[in-house]
Amino acid sequence: MATPPDTPDPSPPSARPVLLVEDDLDHAHLLQFLLEATGQYQVTLAQDGIRGSELAARGGWALIITDLNLPGAFGQAVIEVSRRTHPATPILATTGHTGPEYGDDALNRGADRVLLKPLDRDELLTAVTQLVQGTELELVPAEPSTGPDEEETSTRAREPSRQVLAVGLRPGEIEAGMGGILLRHAARGDRIMSLLLSTESTDDGADRERRKQAKTASGILGATAFVGSASLQVEKEFQKAARDVLGKVLEGILPDLLYLPTPNRQDARSASLFDLAMKLGTNVPLIFCYDSGDSSETFRPTVFVAISSFLKGKEEAVAGYGFPSGHILGPKQLSARARQWASRAGGRSVEPLEAVRGSEPWPGASATS
Repeated sequence: MATPPDTPDPSPPSARPVLLVEDDLDHAHLLQFLLEATGQYQVTLAQDGIRGSELAARGGWALIITDLNLPGAFGQAVIEVSRRTHPATPILATTGHTGPEYGDDALNRGADRVLLKPLDRDELLTAVTQLVQGTELELVPAEPSTGPDEEETSTRAREPSRQVLAVGLRPGEIEAGMGGILLRHAARGDRIMSLLLSTESTDDGADRERRKQAKTASGILGATAFVGSASLQVEKEFQKAARDVLGKVLEGILPDLLYLPTPNRQDARSASLFDLAMKLGTNVPLIFCYDSGDSSETFRPTVFVAISSFLKGKEEAVAGYGFPSGHILGPKQLSARARQWASRAGGRSVEPLEAVRGSEPWPGASATS
């Protein structure tokens, strides 16, 4: 299992440092994903009570969130260390135990609040806001890395922002298949999350590097990344991990729009993911499938989105993965596919989508001029 670094990535000056102590890595990454998506917090992860206590004693945290049942030392130890060394630091405890004695014990040891798992997104964000600032805070999405064009600017003024979730199986798929579309969403003011189910690495160092690359690439597209640890090798393992992670993310962010890799490709996992998403995403109003370059002849797109103004940003996001020039996700292949689809649909560079639920991601999205 990959261990995340103990030091946070560079963050905006306004981001508040939050220490999260949680041994379930997928759950920890989901919480990090939800908090950092607000643009208000920068999360540092610790996966056991011993390391969590060390970091709590170091201080400098705007908030500490700790599970109570941890390896090494229980969350109660993290609470006690923080309260003894930095009495003013607010502490939020989480637990899967429903018995009142667990929450009462955490409160008696110094926790300011206790939340029961599974965590509700709105309840979590409200609790974090109140503990950090003591008042309600408007959650502001990160500014897009590529400036909006005139059409996006006028639309942003007319329509409310939406929650957008893009799901991929492997590193680079989302960026290569629909990076331009995500940049257009960012320009429209939508809040974007990307879910990468696997880094395809069992080596801790390589896994950490892929996670870092995915988060950097998502940041270029104006999105917040969540990286799971599903195995793509064994079908049963993949189904279980994908169900757990996708279910948590869908429940956590309640997307208005969901993007999936097309099931019409050579990779059987895509079909499994699609079937799973249809079962879990019954309440998602809009669902579309994208092509990352390896779709079969049965991929039949009905929506073609112009991305000429955003092609450079897309290429920059994919370039961070370091794919060789001949790779299917390499930079030359990206621009060539964009031109190839444009020759069929009109315009200069486009990205194709299969409509599963809804006709267009937004009104006028299929205009290629």
